Amino acid sequence: KNRASVKFSTRKPWKQKGTGRARAGRASSPLWRSGGNIFPSSPLENFNQKVNKKMFKAGMRCIVSQLVRDNRFSVINDINLKTSKTKELVNILNSYDAKSKLIIIDKIENNIELASRNIPNLKILIPAQVDPVSLVNFEKTFITGTALKNLEEIYA
Repeated sequence: KNRASVKFSTRKPWKQKGTGRARAGRASSPLWRSGGNIFPSSPLENFNQKVNKKMFKAGMRCIVSQLVRDNRFSVINDINLKTSKTKELVNILNSYDAKSKLIIIDKIENNIELASRNIPNLKILIPAQVDPVSLVNFEKTFITGTALKNLEEIYA
């Protein structure tokens, strides 16, 4: 907490002159015991760092190639749902064994979006939305053929 946030009286602890002690303005001073901090950390502080486009693309290529080496990246056929039923999507996803799945498709249709909302540990993205955190956090990443071509164009 800073000086203003510390709960103390704003009254001077003793008069300015005549006591023989040092001048004191208020008990919330950072010099005093249990006083406020001089430069407290703030929740508004931003620690983000800018990453160059070339470096970001190189990092994404590196992550994808590592996923391929670890057998965590697979190409699948398009997911076509007739209705927006979660059960129908779950039956399709049961053929892919993984606890958490990231599926990258070229276009998110309304049926797929509605069916996937209530499935835990599943995220469906388009190639433009793919980020390093999603790629690393999910156990398996599945991508359709057309989405793979789009991803190659973006990060090539």
